[in-house]
Amino acid sequence: MTDTELRARLAMLSPDRRSELLDRLRTRRAADPGARPSARVPAGRSPDRPADLVMPLLSGSGGHAPVFFVHESSGSPLAYGALCRELPDGIPCHGISVPGLDRGALPRTVAEMAEAYADAVCEVSPEGPYRLVGWSVGGVLAHATAVRLRERGREVALLALLDTQGPTVLEEEPDAALLRAMFAENVALTAGQQPPAGSVAELAALDETAQADRVMDALKAAGLVPTGSASLLKRRMEVFRTIVATAAVWRPERYDGQIDLVLAETSDASVVDAWRTWTSGPVVRHDVPGDHYAMMRPPQVAESARTLGTLLLGRTK
Repeated sequence: MTDTELRARLAMLSPDRRSELLDRLRTRRAADPGARPSARVPAGRSPDRPADLVMPLLSGSGGHAPVFFVHESSGSPLAYGALCRELPDGIPCHGISVPGLDRGALPRTVAEMAEAYADAVCEVSPEGPYRLVGWSVGGVLAHATAVRLRERGREVALLALLDTQGPTVLEEEPDAALLRAMFAENVALTAGQQPPAGSVAELAALDETAQADRVMDALKAAGLVPTGSASLLKRRMEVFRTIVATAAVWRPERYDGQIDLVLAETSDASVVDAWRTWTSGPVVRHDVPGDHYAMMRPPQVAESARTLGTLLLGRTK
């Protein structure tokens, strides 16, 4: 993959972070051209039942098929709360969490996650059809889950990706310092604030424990760590690191249906072309106001919900 492609596709990074990633990847490739993705992440631990990964976000009525919202890089589906509340009445909304969200081992690959999520939605809704939604990296996971469902002969009535860039398919995982810097940036931007100051190079000079402590100190100084939540947020940092790292090296299989891309108005047209690689069906773009983060917060989330609601009501089987 060329540097130009990386710049276009790693859109969750700010320009400075994106530039740092490219520089660091060049350095690592020069030092070890044969490097492959790390296997440092322990194998995932399955819950007692697949359905344990699913939590209700909004109850429904009127015979609508449920909608499953796949977690993004936080590992939790709670980021979809505002979106679900703005959807048309009666649509049941369920969120899918990553195995090991709060403790224990995390999945090693996107394939493991997709298999677990396909099991979960089939247990919750045995008959289908299935409607899957994913924001940001959650879209990559939703796509992988849809592929698994289709392999099982299940009907996928909707696959909606919310401002999800095309899979990066990197040859190696981004390093730990970069991922922790990305986490701090993500926490701040999700809250509508500017990311804490600091560079990846400064973090990379520290050992892993000190890296995590430095990021937590920066988030506390910015007022982004609520009282009593430090240990939870530190765990979320490692969840973020694992999900983003595994998604970065994931090479998807092709989906055999339509992909609906609900994109922030700032997203580049190349996103549509990128997703055409990973489906044999059409890729349809729907623009909504705001940027990657604002589209999930009031007031812009109302328009995101209107667009998604139209798609859901149009596929009510």
